[in-house]
Amino acid sequence: MNLRFKKIWFFLLTAVLLLMTGSESLSFETLIETAAGYNDNVPLLPDKTGSAFMRYQMKSDHRFFSGSLAWDGDVFVTGIYRDYFQVSDNYQIKAGGSLNYALSDGRLPVGVSSEAMLYRDDYIEEDDRSEISFAAQMDWLAASRMTLGLRQSWIWADYRNPFIISTSGHHYGPGAGMMNCEGQGQSSELTFGNKVCADGREMSGQPLSDEVSRNDRIHVSGLKAMFFLTPEIQSDLLFEHRRLNSSSDMESYSRNSLSLSLLWTPNDLWEISSTAAGRRAEFDDETDRRDTLYSGSIGISRFIGKFELFFQFEWTKNDSSLDIECFRQTVTQCGMALSF
Repeated sequence: MNLRFKKIWFFLLTAVLLLMTGSESLSFETLIETAAGYNDNVPLLPDKTGSAFMRYQMKSDHRFFSGSLAWDGDVFVTGIYRDYFQVSDNYQIKAGGSLNYALSDGRLPVGVSSEAMLYRDDYIEEDDRSEISFAAQMDWLAASRMTLGLRQSWIWADYRNPFIISTSGHHYGPGAGMMNCEGQGQSSELTFGNKVCADGREMSGQPLSDEVSRNDRIHVSGLKAMFFLTPEIQSDLLFEHRRLNSSSDMESYSRNSLSLSLLWTPNDLWEISSTAAGRRAEFDDETDRRDTLYSGSIGISRFIGKFELFFQFEWTKNDSSLDIECFRQTVTQCGMALSF
């Protein structure tokens, strides 16, 4: 399937999904968004390879129980296409829903949600996967300006393509970059990948001998505190523990993370947000690998009627006990979104 046909198929399928869900009787809200930007390290490798890109997103969702004070729910379908100029593209289609109920006169909201996702990456085909997730949450309105919350989620990820086991017994999984090869790859969100060449060679040039199907099971537990500092400023503090159990030991890890976010809405026309996070991951494999990842971002939005003009900047740095896994990345993008 060539790239042009994949793009046409993606947009047609997403448009059909939006039309199917966008009937007036269901009162779906639709978002169409396009952005242009530059990623200075697409493969997440020590040797940077940058690329300009275009991003297209279409989303439609419907909320239930609009007249209820206790119940709240929604269903959605969304599609995202990332068109890189120097490397191959990726896209994803996701659908899901949530159901929430407010206990104790609204002071104790509880809820459940579920999602299904299809992800395809023409740059690193080993990252092609299907995911199903289920999550539960509970919030407690502890004070007029503070809310505490618990989060628990389970993710099942099955990869379409196998990972490779070398003749020396080491295995190299999806999410892999390619170092000292003709091409370069991109890490997935769920893994800190391991490097192999596109033709199945290790970087040493030795052949790899076996392929094994991969699946991941992920458990995420989180504690969240939301502070409403003023009517215009909200701050969120989140601690998460993530455990990834994979059929590949090289991809299995335990990770703790702490993030702080700030949202400022000075008026109805402007919205300014920022985040800062740190993550520490320890892998199960025999290399005794440890990664420490730092990230930060800032976003500015200007609302004009149904349109939103936005600018986003993201920075990421990963320090690893394995030199090949160390990298820095900045992503800058600006664009426009239309809601109707």
